[in-house]
Amino acid sequence: MITYKSGYKHQLSRDVCFQTDIRLLYPISTEWLTLTANGLLYIKRGYAWDGPSGEIKLLGIINIDVTKDDETSMQGSLVHDALYQLIRLGLLSINYRKDADKLLRDICISDGMYELKANAWYKVVRKVATFAAEFESEPKEIICGNDYFCIKLEQTSL
Repeated sequence: MITYKSGYKHQLSRDVCFQTDIRLLYPISTEWLTLTANGLLYIKRGYAWDGPSGEIKLLGIINIDVTKDDETSMQGSLVHDALYQLIRLGLLSINYRKDADKLLRDICISDGMYELKANAWYKVVRKVATFAAEFESEPKEIICGNDYFCIKLEQTSL
């Protein structure tokens, strides 16, 4: 039997750290993310995220992705997704959503995105991305298969 979560397109190959303007009374830490009290966001190697996402429905029938996974959007989307995940998990207050959205914009501009485009992205996430910070949006674990062919790792000599 295996368990997994779907919906991710990218996986971080090295640990990274970003400075945010978020200030906390105590640090937050999960398996993949740590946000220190002074706003340093550490994202561990292996963290998975879906990259920038922004589908619109054209003429009410065709979904078109208006975002692009490129060098101007990947770091911003990584940090944004990580902070939203902390919000969804209830570890970071929803009041920090605006900080996450601003950081998305600022990192994208820093990475070469046209300011006009980054500001448009910011306005869109402010207007329509509230759902992405809600617990119900957190990817759920999927269980499939059976245990017939599985070997317990503690019984093997790896």
